[in-house]
Amino acid sequence: MFQVSDAAWSPTHPAVFAACNSAGQVSLFDLVHSSDKPRLVHDVRADAVPKDSAALAAAAAFASHSSAKATLSAAAALVKGKGAPLSKLSWAADGRRLAVNFFF
Repeated sequence: MFQVSDAAWSPTHPAVFAACNSAGQVSLFDLVHSSDKPRLVHDVRADAVPKDSAALAAAAAFASHSSAKATLSAAAALVKGKGAPLSKLSWAADGRRLAVNFFF
């Protein structure tokens, strides 16, 4: 079982909320249709991060020196097709987009 790391209600629809988990999945729930099953589950995979080593190195440069190795390791896991833990999600004000943050 995966740990839910964040959840947020839609700003525009009172029966819709999203949740993200430690397996790199975002689930979208609509309580009008089901109270216990998500309408959509999306696995955040390698398409979410750059695949070339120069881009990964540039991304790691933004991390603190002590966490740069962990950042590269998590990004490398995504490139290999494994989900990375998601730590935070946020709805756009219009309720049409979700942003998620990786747990690097």
